[in-house]
Amino acid sequence: MMEAPKAKQIPHPHTLHGDTRPDDYYWLRDKSDPDVIAYLEAENEYYRSHVDKLSQITDHLYAEMVARIPESEQKVPVQGDAYFYYTRMEKSLQYPVHARKRAADRAQLAAANEEIILDLNELAGEGYLSVTEQRVSPDETKLAYLENRDGSDRYTLFVKNLTTGELLPDRIENVFIGDSVEWDATGSFLFYTTVDESQRPYRLWRHQLGDDPANDALLYEETDVTYTLSLAKSQSGRYLFLTSSTKTTTEVRYAPADRPLDPWIVFAARETDVEYSLEHWNDRLLVLTNRNRFNFSLFEHPIAPLNSTAMRELFPYDDSRYLLAVHPFREALVLEGARRPDSGLDVSRWKLATPCLARAVILGARERKSPLRHERSAFDIRVVLNAANHLRASSSNLPTLSPANRPHQRPIRSRPVSPRADLGDGRRWRTGAGIDCLQT
Repeated sequence: MMEAPKAKQIPHPHTLHGDTRPDDYYWLRDKSDPDVIAYLEAENEYYRSHVDKLSQITDHLYAEMVARIPESEQKVPVQGDAYFYYTRMEKSLQYPVHARKRAADRAQLAAANEEIILDLNELAGEGYLSVTEQRVSPDETKLAYLENRDGSDRYTLFVKNLTTGELLPDRIENVFIGDSVEWDATGSFLFYTTVDESQRPYRLWRHQLGDDPANDALLYEETDVTYTLSLAKSQSGRYLFLTSSTKTTTEVRYAPADRPLDPWIVFAARETDVEYSLEHWNDRLLVLTNRNRFNFSLFEHPIAPLNSTAMRELFPYDDSRYLLAVHPFREALVLEGARRPDSGLDVSRWKLATPCLARAVILGARERKSPLRHERSAFDIRVVLNAANHLRASSSNLPTLSPANRPHQRPIRSRPVSPRADLGDGRRWRTGAGIDCLQT
């Protein structure tokens, strides 16, 4: 049997802050060094000497797995304004295809013509490709997306004309991998964050379409290297939020999306170990915070910098419930979180003192990670909507959870939830995702 290759050791001490540590394999950092290349080739040969004899069974297993892949898979279409947006994956292709159909409602989708807005297979060619953020302009005529071909967190921002299929001359380098691009409400400006030498998102910029990116306006720079920036738009589409955050502290700036030249306003200055996030609903700000609420609670506040006397808690704080996010709808709020002891799915109804006296559905679930922002939220919200439909059957005064008016709506990849299996004693239902819920 072939003997495993051994990397040679070359002493290389690192000294920092008076402390010295050895690194005898530092020489392996140089990818162009012939000795490094020779060592890697020896590693590959050693690997092949062990796995080549398993090729028959690995080929058989691979063929079995491929045989079980559907010829085509499609995400549930998500409604924008004039279009429904979705992603499909073909068995023979390496990358997904992003498309849309023009339809007034879902009943018209089957007969509507497909319009491909971004085919990653054509875009990739023979090389590596990663496309993360995709943002459709408010008038649905342009697509801003982030592209990377080297595996780093430094992405390039492109803007595509969805009418002609051509790329606009606007091209911006060093944009962060995610939570880093948003349109204003007019569709004339893009806001984006760029990275420093350590790939930390630290600067917020404003770009007007057609302008030279070299002339873009720098709106904010995060000088504290322990903080990173993330950019988002409210569910209503009316406000933009820039969050500076560490693992335990946040600071949020906001600006009206329909006034892209206005200054960004700090809602509450950063305070050690205090976290909060903002959303917009019914001409108010929703504030989810752990200030004096270890597991977070939800408040509403006027659209203005923080005034503690103006904060109004929307329901009593419960230390056994850990809140993660709030999702505003036209007639209700969806809160996402977990409940002790098992962090299972808990659906409760809460009456809020809002103008519409809406009921909020509280969702507790383990956080699902996703490379595309909102995929987790879209799935969780769909679970709650499914729950609410069944609860409504036994509670006629539960309001419809219809999405808020948001003309900016971007495509959200989501998973369908199958219908309820049974209602049991009238108080239990099943989501189809394998989770039981109890009506309270």
